[in-house]
Amino acid sequence: FIFILLIALPLVAGAQKSKKPSLKDAYIEMSPKLLVSKYEATNNDYKEFLNDSRKTGSADEWQSLKPDSTLWIKSFKYSFNEPWVELYNNHAAFGNYPVVNITQQAMAKYCAWKTEKYNASPDRTYKKVVFRLPTATEWMSFSSAFIGKRLPWSGNDPYVVTSKDQIV
Repeated sequence: FIFILLIALPLVAGAQKSKKPSLKDAYIEMSPKLLVSKYEATNNDYKEFLNDSRKTGSADEWQSLKPDSTLWIKSFKYSFNEPWVELYNNHAAFGNYPVVNITQQAMAKYCAWKTEKYNASPDRTYKKVVFRLPTATEWMSFSSAFIGKRLPWSGNDPYVVTSKDQIV
C-alpha cells in the first residue's frame, strides 16, 4: 500500500480534531493500493519527528529539518506576523495545526521517518506501507474540483449532478 501524505491542503479549513483519527478515518482510498491523507501533518506530528531526529542525527541535519519561522515575516512583508514567528510552531495551542515553513527535503525525510515508524509497529493495519508526498500530477488530481473526481477530504464530491445532468 502507498499512503500519500498531503501537506497544507488548501480547501481544508482549520485544524483537525485533537483526538488522533484512526487509520481508516484519516485516509481516503483513491485506488485499491493508494490512500490519501485527509489531514495535513500537524505541528505535534512534526515535533515528534524532530525529537526522534535529534536523537539519531547530526546537529546540522536536525537544524535543517526545523521549520523556518522567519518566513512568516519574509513572505508577508506588509503584515504583522511577528507573533507567528514565535508561536505557530511552538505553542501548544497550535499543536494540531498544519506544519508550515519546512523544506521539501525535510518533508521527504518526515515521510521516510513515518514509513519506518509505521512499518515497525506491531499494531499496524497493513503489512507494509510507504508514506510520501504526492507528485504534481497526483496533487492536481486529488485537489481538483472537476465533476466525477473524488476529493480526499470530507464531502468527497464537490458537486451534485441531478438526473438531468444539472450541477447543483
